[in-house]
This record gives sequence, structure tokens and C-alpha cells, in this order.
Amino acid sequence: MAEVVNLFLMAAAWGFGALLSSSESQRELSDLLTHQASEQHEIAELMTDGYALAPPGMSLHDHYLDSTTGAWSKWSDRLLQRTNGAIEGGSFENQVHDEGDDVSHSDSVLIPTEDTLRFTYLIDQLTRRSMPVCLLGGTGSGKSSVVKEYLSNLKQEEWEMGQLVLSATTSATSVQEFLESKLEK
Repeated sequence: MAEVVNLFLMAAAWGFGALLSSSESQRELSDLLTHQASEQHEIAELMTDGYALAPPGMSLHDHYLDSTTGAWSKWSDRLLQRTNGAIEGGSFENQVHDEGDDVSHSDSVLIPTEDTLRFTYLIDQLTRRSMPVCLLGGTGSGKSSVVKEYLSNLKQEEWEMGQLVLSATTSATSVQEFLESKLEK
């Protein structure tokens, strides 16, 4: 049960504060959520050493709940592990290309950042549960690149992929024709 409380805190932080623009605002929301949770006697009884409540002052946006340890871990630590090659496998583990790798056949190479790790983690968790995904964020935060990379790593026999660029001149008919071209008859 203690894990559920922490998962709720993470979900609430992202659900209510994903678009908060400043780190200070995100930390204030995190403090509010953890303070409210810690004041609940029932929640305090659920917490164990393995699943401690997020400490006050910790930004829930800068941390994720590690399902293997039950502890809060920093995204920056995970990024450092990924760039050092310590983490392998898993569906949300995009490959980091070494200097000698041939990436000329690729349209682009996704350079992992804390934002791309967060986006990929959230996409993975939602799609595993068949939940719809909507990524919001500022221009240049890597939303489109993360989605393209995630979709390219899916099993091709289960998914049909296509890219449609919408503009002011895109008609409803062209969107319908594109969607119908991807459907099986």
C-alpha cells in the first residue's frame, strides 16, 4: 500500500503540475502534496523503510519512483547511468549511440536529457496500461522526437505507423484518406 501512496504523489505532481514553468512552482506543489500526505495518520502508518514518503523540499518532478527499490531517485542520476551505459534493456531505455556507431541511416539521433527521460518514462507507463498519451511542453523540449523514437522501438507487427503533418491548408478529407490508408480492410 505504501507504494500506492508514492505513485499517487507522482501522478498528482505530473497531473496537476506538469506545465508549471518554474522549478520553484514545481517544488511548492511537491511540498504541498507531501505535506498533505504526511499529515494523514493513515498514510503515515502505511509507510515503511522500503517505501518512504517523499521528503519535504524534494521536487517530485526532479525524481521518479524506482519500482525496483521503492525509493525516490533523481532523473539526473538515471541520465548519468544511461550515458555511462550502466542501464540496459527495458522498453523505455533508448539506446545511446557511441562515437563510432554508424547513425547515418537514421533521420536523427535522440540525445538523452532529463526531459526526454521523463517523457519516455511517462509514455511507457501510460501505454503499458492502454491509457491515452498527451505530451505538453515548451517548444524544443523534444516531445515529437521522443514520440518518434518510442514508436520506432515498438514491435512492427503489432503497430502500423505513419506520420501526418498538419497545417492550415490540411483538409479533413486528406486526414481521413491518410487514416483510412492505415486501416486493414
